[in-house]
Amino acid sequence: MGRRFRPPPPAPSKPRMECTLQEHLANVKEQQESKSASAKLAEWEKNNSQGENDLDGPVLSEAQRTTPAGPAMPEKGKKKKKDKEHDKKKKKRNKKKEKKTKDKDKKKKKKKKTSSSSSSSSSSGESGSDSTSKVAKKRKFEQAAKASKQGWKISSFLKAGDSASS
Repeated sequence: MGRRFRPPPPAPSKPRMECTLQEHLANVKEQQESKSASAKLAEWEKNNSQGENDLDGPVLSEAQRTTPAGPAMPEKGKKKKKDKEHDKKKKKRNKKKEKKTKDKDKKKKKKKKTSSSSSSSSSSGESGSDSTSKVAKKRKFEQAAKASKQGWKISSFLKAGDSASS
């Protein structure tokens, strides 16, 4: 028969750690950061952080904390030359538009006056006899309706109305 299988001897046990788990994790984290490219950034953040207060936003240096970011706010009372020129141009454009609309309105009024003046002269003579002309037209229509035998359904009604009224 063959030889009996015997497992290899076990690895020697590691010595007990001298630090706690939290200390060990901090050490491992520092070693990884020193190996990575962001080691300098982490070191800078560590030097410039304010502790628990950094949770609000990004880590800022001393100079950045004292001065606000971005350009200074412009004063409300003062306008720049460019703004003033821009406002003047806008006013000129508005004036031109107003003139154009006024000119159009004037032209429309003139057209209305010329067209109304020719019709008003003819209607001014008929204004008194306007109601009488309407009555005369109605009578003519009624007579035509009574006289015609075809096409006017109202003619029979008018004839019936005349006999009832007379």
